[in-house]
Amino acid sequence: MAEIDFPPALAARQDSSMYSRAQTDNTIKSSMESGKIHTRPRTTRPPKKIFTTGFTDITQAEILAFESFFDIVGTHQIFNWTDPTSTVIYEVRFGDKPPPADYIGMGGTHRYVIGPMTLQQA
Repeated sequence: MAEIDFPPALAARQDSSMYSRAQTDNTIKSSMESGKIHTRPRTTRPPKKIFTTGFTDITQAEILAFESFFDIVGTHQIFNWTDPTSTVIYEVRFGDKPPPADYIGMGGTHRYVIGPMTLQQA
């Protein structure tokens, strides 16, 4: 297991409307002149999972906590994240770019939306 955990208070605030999961294609395909296609697995490891998630209507304190966590892990560090639909803990890292954060507050109400963000299984 990774040494760093995704902040539990933030994990509980994930928005299910931004959640999705997929798997990488682990197949190598070669086309032959005769029209046949030969396939084989790239490795003996199972395909990795890719998750998409995000947060809506989070507070100023919560976005600061998320930014502090992202400052530590960036897109390079592996961390433990619990899938909210299955409670399985995965070792993941953020995708190729930082997740977007949008301000949706009005007046003195400071609210934000983070995501969608991509988490790739390590």
